[in-house]
Amino acid sequence: MEDTERPALDESAVAAEAFGILLALKPDLASRYGPAALARCREDMRHHVRFLYRAHLLKSDALLDDYLGWLKVLFVARKIPDEELLASFRCIAHALKSRVPDADAAALRDLVERAIFAYPRISADALSWSKECVDPGSPATAYLKALLDGRRGLAEEYVAELAEKGLSIRDLYLEIFQPSQRELGRLWMKGLINPAQEHFASACTQYIISTYYPAMFEASRHSRNGRRLLAAAAPGERHEIGLRMVTDLLEMEGWETRYLGADVPADALIDMARNLEADIVALSATMLPGASELGPLIDALRARLPRLKIIVGGRAFIVDGELAARLGADGSADDCAGALGLVAGLAAG
Repeated sequence: MEDTERPALDESAVAAEAFGILLALKPDLASRYGPAALARCREDMRHHVRFLYRAHLLKSDALLDDYLGWLKVLFVARKIPDEELLASFRCIAHALKSRVPDADAAALRDLVERAIFAYPRISADALSWSKECVDPGSPATAYLKALLDGRRGLAEEYVAELAEKGLSIRDLYLEIFQPSQRELGRLWMKGLINPAQEHFASACTQYIISTYYPAMFEASRHSRNGRRLLAAAAPGERHEIGLRMVTDLLEMEGWETRYLGADVPADALIDMARNLEADIVALSATMLPGASELGPLIDALRARLPRLKIIVGGRAFIVDGELAARLGADGSADDCAGALGLVAGLAAG
């Protein structure tokens, strides 16, 4: 696999230097934006450095393009002109000159120049980030509308009605919860909902899902297949519902699962995989930085538990279809249904 060890580059120092260059070039920023907006600008610079450098480490043009598209949709929705981002990229390129190892300098410089060239040519409306994730008039749309209206009780009743009409718990996950969560993220990206609405809707979905746990786990006790799966999200990952849903559905199919969330130290994860005698470890990463953290973790798992199967999922692996293999995983899936099929295939093999 590729060298994806934790970067030697001090990304925070590069971002701080780049931000200082930006302020020197545009001294009116402080008075024009104010302290809060200026702090967000500084944080954005840190994100840009991290994403650009991790795209270089993973050698993934696809993930770089995806990040640029994400920025375009986000910034267009917030009426931030292209030149603002391009100025940040130019400052980053300048700050990198004295800080990047010689072996990386030329390739990273080319990558930043590519980003500067590509960004103004991206059409936000043509990107997957802009496309609806649910069909208008679908049950998922009605469910999400209730949540965005702040009516958790109505959303819960709606799901209960669907279950009473014969929709299985599995189908609720695949047809209601999964697409509504994806659409929720898109609406936030487009600036059509605010962060409070996004957090409320996600929390409600997690709560509603939890109300089905007694029935799910009661059924699972009668169908144990002796298989075990351990699941964890990449360090810093905030999008965990998808992976949690995979483990829930596998429990229903007789698997014993352990869901650990994000930021689990590698040694602790490996020890638990060994103690659990896990057959499969599932790892997820939504965005590029998280994906770059999984390479060293997969290497460590392989070194200490060579018979273990390792699968990965999340947007990063959908965008770059070859990334899972480059990181040394046994496979990847685009969604919950794909993950269930992948797990079944590995278990049967």
